Amino acid sequence: MACKNTSVKKNGKREGVQRYLCTKCKKTFSSKRRPNRLLESIFKDYFYHRFTLTELSKKYGYSREWIQDKIHHFSPKVNTRKPRAVTVVIDATYFGKRRDKLGLIVAKDAVLKEPIAYNFIVAETKDAYRDLLTQIYERGFTLSAVVLDGKPSIISLFEGYTSANVSLPYEIHHYT
Repeated sequence: MACKNTSVKKNGKREGVQRYLCTKCKKTFSSKRRPNRLLESIFKDYFYHRFTLTELSKKYGYSREWIQDKIHHFSPKVNTRKPRAVTVVIDATYFGKRRDKLGLIVAKDAVLKEPIAYNFIVAETKDAYRDLLTQIYERGFTLSAVVLDGKPSIISLFEGYTSANVSLPYEIHHYT
C-alpha cells in the first residue's frame, strides 16, 4: 500500500487470495499470506518429488500429522479441457511408509500428459478404479483406450466397456 493508510476494507478474492481496498487512495492489493501456495508446494514435493511426511515436516516446520492432513484434504487443480475421447494411463502410487496408508490413483490423458481425474486411496481396489471411471464419465470424457498396471480383477471393469459398439482396447503392464 503506497499511502501507508491503515484503513482498508476487504475487496473480494482473486484465485483464492483475499484482495483489499485502501479507503484513502483507492488502490487495491493482495494479502501477503498465501496459504494455497504453501499447500500446493507441499503437495508438489510430496507427489512429484516423493518427499516423505517426515522430510516435509522438517522442510516446512509443521508436524507430520498437520502435513498429512493438509495433503489428504488438498485438491490439486485438474484442467477442465473440452470433453472428448481420450486414451488414459491409470496408475496408483503410495507415499511414505506403508503405515501412512496414503496413496493416489490418477487417470492421465496419454497425449496431453494432464490428469483428468484422481482420487486419494488407502488401497488399490476395484471400487477405487470404479470411482475414477465415474469421475471421467461425469466430466464428459469417453475412453478410446486404457493403459494400466493393475490386478487381473481390475480388468473386468474395462472389458465390458464399449464406445460406438467397439470394445475398449486396453494394455496391462506388470512391473516387477
